[in-house]
Amino acid sequence: MNGLGVIAYRDDYQAGAIANDSPYGLMAFISSTNKERANKIASQLKAGHVLINTLKHDPIAPLGEYKDSGAG
Repeated sequence: MNGLGVIAYRDDYQAGAIANDSPYGLMAFISSTNKERANKIASQLKAGHVLINTLKHDPIAPLGEYKDSGAG
């Protein structure tokens, strides 16, 4: 069974804090119509890769093993 969790947030700072409050950080995704706002949030995320408005990533790019998402 697949599911999607949604958490409400007050502002962009809290959204970043919620996203960073995880032991994992291999990849993050931001969906926004405001590119400047999305880039600002992306710069605050603790993740190996941050995708903005796409789920496409370069499969041969090295993964930024971050937090407990790393190998071993």
